[in-house]
Amino acid sequence: MPSARFALFTLNVLFALDVAASAQDIAETRSPDVLRVIELGGAARQDSLRLVLTHPRNHWFIFYRSVFYYEARLRPALRGLVQDPTAGILAADLLTLVGESDDLEFMIQHPPKAKRSFDSTRWAYGVACSLLDASTEVEWSFLRNSAIGTYEDGWVDAGAIQTLKLIASTRSRELLEEAQRRNRPKAREISRALEYIRSEPRRLEGPNLEELAARVAQTISSEASRSYEKPRYNELGDKALVAFTHSQGRDLYFYTATFCKVQNNWRPRSVMLSGQALALADPHY
Repeated sequence: MPSARFALFTLNVLFALDVAASAQDIAETRSPDVLRVIELGGAARQDSLRLVLTHPRNHWFIFYRSVFYYEARLRPALRGLVQDPTAGILAADLLTLVGESDDLEFMIQHPPKAKRSFDSTRWAYGVACSLLDASTEVEWSFLRNSAIGTYEDGWVDAGAIQTLKLIASTRSRELLEEAQRRNRPKAREISRALEYIRSEPRRLEGPNLEELAARVAQTISSEASRSYEKPRYNELGDKALVAFTHSQGRDLYFYTATFCKVQNNWRPRSVMLSGQALALADPHY
């Protein structure tokens, strides 16, 4: 299970994504720290970003909104910080939120080093959830190893199983069938994923992002009540973040999904559980 620090960190990310990114909204929530970072270049940008990550002066909500908005400009600096002993885990979190294949492969091959043991697989959960466009042997091998339990972290297992389910291809089915034999604690979860794939679902893509977001939410949790926020776009308009909330009784589950636009079609790139909470009981009962 991820640490309490991880849950709080990613829950902050979730609540940062709850309003559509109109031009006025972006102007109102743009982080001055991030604006200063993007004005710099090369090593100066990376050094400035390291300082902002480790000593944030703005609210995390505003910071994350701004980083995602400027992700195309900030990705090289974030990637350069993955191996940094103080900012590496935070940089990895942000890169998995964006979900670019090159960055994910880099983290698989050069994992960030955590200072605390409970953070040692935190990056792997984010990567496992962000490989919905898996295409290389490095990516498929990582999903396989995660699904069969190599990382000895139930959250990493679950992230890979969910991703393989959403991919819903012949290869993802074969990897889940292997995981079903080798990862007995996740057998029930894997069975549900295989049942979904064998139903031959329609591919998760389409020109209407909000309709697609609703389909993804339905696929993640068909039995729970769901709500999802309007998309928040990046600067180029080719990526978007959507926050989902699923409820089962008094249990609330918060998800953050990243979508990318490919030839006028939107596709999910990353879907991760960002936090959990217990709803307060109605005082009238």
